[in-house]
Amino acid sequence: MIVEYQPNGTQLYLKGGVFDSNQLDSYADDHNGLSFDWEGPVAYAAELGYRSDPDKTDKPGFVKLGFHYNTGNFANFLGTTEDDNNKLIYLSAGRTLHNFDSQQQRRIDGSITWVHAPEDRNLYADELIFVLRAIGPFAARPNDELGLGVVAAYISDDYSDASQSAGGPVAKEEYTVELSYKAAITPWFQLQPSLQAVMNPAGDTDRDTVWIAGLRSVITF
Repeated sequence: MIVEYQPNGTQLYLKGGVFDSNQLDSYADDHNGLSFDWEGPVAYAAELGYRSDPDKTDKPGFVKLGFHYNTGNFANFLGTTEDDNNKLIYLSAGRTLHNFDSQQQRRIDGSITWVHAPEDRNLYADELIFVLRAIGPFAARPNDELGLGVVAAYISDDYSDASQSAGGPVAKEEYTVELSYKAAITPWFQLQPSLQAVMNPAGDTDRDTVWIAGLRSVITF
């Protein structure tokens, strides 16, 4: 359940949500996505943001600050007990960088996001995410999207210490680069192939780069 409030005459908004979390097998326990109960972990989310008025600028942007909290139990890397919650905070900002036409329909958008989570229970303690997206990259394909994303993930020191204690490697940074293209085949059908390169998986500099190819389809009814 998500609720959003935006006062009249302002571009500020406040958004909040409550979600049924599942740490086991969400597909087996809730195969249709319609089950909600308070028996298991509950996740809460809140976001405060600002969206500039697209009618007053040809390059609108946004800034948002958010927080997630999960009431589930999470293993502690350096302890024998579990922590009874998990959380993260994020800050994101983005804007239109370039317009291909005066209607602002074909454009290039860019954003940067920082995410932080407690390093005693999360593999990724900090992440920096950079995204560039061209909407209508070609005049003949105004509804297509070309995207480039880069993620710099900084591995938890606690996870690295636990890895070394168990005879494993030192864990440092992990870098991911993804290139994708969303092609509007028809007004109701889209195909999005993507190619991803993960360097230093789980922060292990001795591992080879992992290549991941994907294909996503979207049908709009």
